[in-house]
Amino acid sequence: MDGNSWAEVRSVLKEIVPTCVEHDSDGIDIYFLNYKTGELLDKFSGKAGSGYRGITSPDRVTQLFQDVRPSGGTPTGSRLGQILDSYMRRYRKVVDETEDIYAMKPINVIVITDGASGDDVESHIVRVARELDEICAPDYQVGIQFFQVGGYVEAAKALKALDDDLPSRGVRDIVDTCYFQGGTRGTLTSQKLLKVVLGAVDKRIDKSDTRTAERRV
Repeated sequence: MDGNSWAEVRSVLKEIVPTCVEHDSDGIDIYFLNYKTGELLDKFSGKAGSGYRGITSPDRVTQLFQDVRPSGGTPTGSRLGQILDSYMRRYRKVVDETEDIYAMKPINVIVITDGASGDDVESHIVRVARELDEICAPDYQVGIQFFQVGGYVEAAKALKALDDDLPSRGVRDIVDTCYFQGGTRGTLTSQKLLKVVLGAVDKRIDKSDTRTAERRV
């Protein structure tokens, strides 16, 4: 991710933190693709290790983006798989113990990227979607939203493929994508991101046209 995109993501995350905290006092968790902390897996909440958890302050976002710099490849699949697998292990255990599919807080994963993944993303998503179907979990239990920053054509192609191919795999659709067609440079804004985040929290917020409207920014 180049410097302009890095600054763009930092600015947007700073803006959305206060609103997210209004809806969830636990705040947000931030995971970088290539920078991993010493934070351990939280087996009681199902949160993956090696990320920054419970962020409730815009100043904390600023600090993180000063301390961490973009580098390395784009291992989106392995990082996303780590986050999803940690959550699903806990969710299955909670459902087995309580026999209540509503007993655990849902998760909404926002993936912000400027490049195509260097590894397999789809298989992780399909596996989780299939598990959710087997458990008969609520349709909002797990949501994944991909946002492209920058105008890289390969990134747009990869996200379009996710959008087009997943419904044919015979599992629930847990993915929304926002990408820029034709390599046009697009700008990620807090309004765009909040629409999706809050739409996942409150299904009354314009759920039906989120994908179409956001893609045409």
